[in-house]
Amino acid sequence: MFKPYVTAVVFVVTAVPSLLQFALPGLEPAWMRDPAAISGGEWWRLGTALVVQDGGVFGVLFNLAFLAVIGYAAERAFGPGRWLLLYASGAIAGEAAGYLLNDPGAGNSIALCGLADLHGFALPAGVLAGWAGAYARTTPARTA
Repeated sequence: MFKPYVTAVVFVVTAVPSLLQFALPGLEPAWMRDPAAISGGEWWRLGTALVVQDGGVFGVLFNLAFLAVIGYAAERAFGPGRWLLLYASGAIAGEAAGYLLNDPGAGNSIALCGLADLHGFALPAGVLAGWAGAYARTTPARTA
């Protein structure tokens, strides 16, 4: 039986600080992506920003649920090594963009979007062809 070990580990590593931030109100601001603090030498914030959430209770619950669902599907489809590569790629791209755009924030949603997007692109061709065919059958033809 398939066991999503990487998803489980990343879930716990993300869930603990994400939930602790409600008991320790200074945790999120201390760990979030803060471009000014990063420019001042606090590069570790690019990593810690992924394990605290800036969306309140809803943001924490949504990101953790999304991590569980898409993480399981992606790990099953790609395996643990590729899962980590895809998650890290989304995280690096998102954190770099946030830093370069001078956008403070926190959350792992960008890493999750990387997993979800790449998982969608890797669907079997038959599934995509089925969606395209269904779309074509339900969309009126255009006339020039």
